[in-house]
Amino acid sequence: NEWPPRHHHNLQQKDPNAWFHHDHWLSSNGICGWEGIQCHPHENANVHDTNNDGDVSHVELRRNNLHGLIPNEIYNTLPYLKVLDLSDNGFAGTISEEIGNNWKDLESLNFTSNAIAGSLTS
Repeated sequence: NEWPPRHHHNLQQKDPNAWFHHDHWLSSNGICGWEGIQCHPHENANVHDTNNDGDVSHVELRRNNLHGLIPNEIYNTLPYLKVLDLSDNGFAGTISEEIGNNWKDLESLNFTSNAIAGSLTS
C-alpha cells in the first residue's frame, strides 16, 4: 500500500506553500510526522517516534487550502483509517463506494464545504 498515493498531486496546490498547514508534508520525515497525519504504530514500536511509519489512522487536513479531486487510490492505501477530515477545502468529485468496502474502522468522515457528491450506505 502506498501513501500518499502516486496521484498525491491531486491533493495539493501547485505550490505546496499555499497550504495553510504543511509542516513536513512529503518530506523525508516519516508519514506519521506530517502535519495532519496521525498513525497507530506498528506492534512493539515507539509511539512517540514520528519516523515510525505505522498505520495511518487519522488524516485531518481541514481548512488547508487544498483543491482538486480525491484520488481513488486513497481508499485502498489507508485500510486502518478511522478519521478523515478534509472539510473546508476546495475538493470536488464523487465519494467512492470503496469507502464502505475498505474502511471498516472509519469513525468520522467530514467533507463539509467541498463540492463532493455521492452517498454512503450504512
